[in-house]
Amino acid sequence: MRLPESELRRIIVEELSVSDYNKWSETERIARTAPASIARYGREVLNAKSVQDLHSIIFGVIPGFLDPDFYIKEVDRLLFQNNERISEGLCFHIKNKRPIIENIYRPGSKKFFQLFTETRKKYKKGQYQPSDWEEVELLETSIGEWGIYNGEHVPLDYPMLNEDFSDDYESQKWHELSPAELKKYPETIDRLYKIIDDSYSYLDGHVDIQEPEDLFRHGVSIYALIDVDGDGEIDAARLSKKTKYGNKGYATGTNASADAKRVVMQKIQSDLSSKGFYAEVSGKMAHILVNKLNIPYVDDENIVRKILGKPIEWIGKLEDGSGNANGWYYRTLGDGKKHEKILVGIPTGINESKYKGRDVDLNSPMRSSGPTKYKVYVKNEKGNVVQINFGDAKGGLTAKIQDPAARKSFAARHQCEKKKDKTKPGYWACRLPRYAKKLGLKPVSAQWW
Repeated sequence: MRLPESELRRIIVEELSVSDYNKWSETERIARTAPASIARYGREVLNAKSVQDLHSIIFGVIPGFLDPDFYIKEVDRLLFQNNERISEGLCFHIKNKRPIIENIYRPGSKKFFQLFTETRKKYKKGQYQPSDWEEVELLETSIGEWGIYNGEHVPLDYPMLNEDFSDDYESQKWHELSPAELKKYPETIDRLYKIIDDSYSYLDGHVDIQEPEDLFRHGVSIYALIDVDGDGEIDAARLSKKTKYGNKGYATGTNASADAKRVVMQKIQSDLSSKGFYAEVSGKMAHILVNKLNIPYVDDENIVRKILGKPIEWIGKLEDGSGNANGWYYRTLGDGKKHEKILVGIPTGINESKYKGRDVDLNSPMRSSGPTKYKVYVKNEKGNVVQINFGDAKGGLTAKIQDPAARKSFAARHQCEKKKDKTKPGYWACRLPRYAKKLGLKPVSAQWW
């Protein structure tokens, strides 16, 4: 049976062997011996589990002219015979009967988290009694502790105002983020991983991206993201690496919606038709890019080997006749399987050569001031760099490239499928659509002119 407070006060006074309570309360020197006596009484008589159990006695016995915080701290220390002094913050909470869930320190500050850590430690030792179920629930979380997420120290079980991608970036536009910028948006990271993982599900997932943290490995440096429908979540993404040959596509994904697929294909077509962008692709995507979107590809085995720097088994043209591309090869990936691939786009740093003392890019059509609309530099059979002029100087090609009937007529008239010699104007004229964007023309999905 718990004794009333008045009886406890009487007993503690007797324990202190004070004959004149009023005189004792006025004598500071004697009063300072009270913490040890109260702690001993609480431990030996009341079997107190925490300093809170002695709260009423402390305030009933100590003289009014002394700081009660001193007694709370001392009784707490002496009650359990350890050197861990109770902090001022926890002392304030106990003295004012304020639950720890109403932390007095600034949210997110160092002392804010330290108070939770201290209180939980005492709670687990039975030295702190929560005021209600909410406080119990809070102290049973990991709040006050820290962990590592994406290479950064983050507080555990602490609700924070999450920076949202949609708050900083306009919807329906592509935005390129660096790894540091992307790490500001944890929810976007999770969303990005799901998009990539789902998009590569036909391959049992992306070979190198098996968990969200993998998004920041393997040298990925550019994250192109877009919120297509304006709902605040990304719907499509393109991941790239910066290499000495340009920006190499690394992974592409969408949320599977028709709009997301449309915009990502537009970006792929735009990027890979521009100088300095390239990608190693396989499967259905490779055939779409090469045979339907007419994306440029590298058909020189030595250049492919140089760019990849990895063993490949050269195929050239596919035996099944699926398209006219002549740059296919096999490469074994991390999964141990051999994959059929092709290198698409217009990489840089591999085709440079000299023409009349000037550095020029080989096999890269460009606009010309004459005598024709376009020109390209190639090496002939003797190994010499020559300039090939092609096209209509009056701009006829530009005017008709969007006309399907004109393209069909041109291809038939010039027998484009038989044009194999890069040193002839006809070879490049037939393949003009592949370089449409680079030449300032509107891209068109056509294999031949």
